[in-house]
Amino acid sequence: MDCADPLLAPMVDSMREFQRGFGHAASGGGVIELPGVVACLTPALGAHSLFNAAIFDSVDQLRAALPELERRYRDAGVTAWGVWAHSSDSEAERALTDRGMRLDSTPAAMARALDGDLRPADGAPVERTADLDAVDLVTALAWGFPVGTTIAAQPRLLEAFNLYLGRDERGDPGCVVGTVHHRGDCGVTLVGTAPAARGRGLARAVMLFALDAARRAGCRTTTLQATDAGRPIYQRLGYRELGTMNLWELRSS
Repeated sequence: MDCADPLLAPMVDSMREFQRGFGHAASGGGVIELPGVVACLTPALGAHSLFNAAIFDSVDQLRAALPELERRYRDAGVTAWGVWAHSSDSEAERALTDRGMRLDSTPAAMARALDGDLRPADGAPVERTADLDAVDLVTALAWGFPVGTTIAAQPRLLEAFNLYLGRDERGDPGCVVGTVHHRGDCGVTLVGTAPAARGRGLARAVMLFALDAARRAGCRTTTLQATDAGRPIYQRLGYRELGTMNLWELRSS
């Protein structure tokens, strides 16, 4: 994968860990490891390519892996799977379009050094959580899943990611942030805020708590892939954009 900016390499490393994490967390799923390619398999979310996605080292390795990836996902009953590629990688784009894959989403690649003041405001209702029911509730509200989806599809999510939970003024679960700490980078994923808790600074508080924990654990950088809705929050937290990380999808239904 073409990584011109020095922070894109740690981002891709962290994204490999995301795929391993999703695969390890999945019920009836797993991690697909092929030469230069790592992918997650989450059959219970088989219509969602985000949870059935691959990331690669080189285009040659990607081309060699695509038929096997397609076979494995098809055999598992997955109807939508994807491959992550940076927007600068025109060779990967050709390989994926040649395979019939279409662009699904273009989240911004964002990164920053873990320096400066990262402490959330005193008294912010944030904690590292071991409450999968609360995580499930927030993700259901944030992403439009039926309640219980995360518990059923990813029962080992707490083992695969650091998960942080923010509560609203009533004490109800309102925001979730997931991270991996890998080779000095804090990769951020699984960010979701319940609609009733938006616009109150809760996502910022949970992000700061998670980043402060990462710095104390020895991480020096942080990377993420931002939706249009999340990008302004991350910009205010000091993240800069590094192009986009594009998710290419093959959907059979």
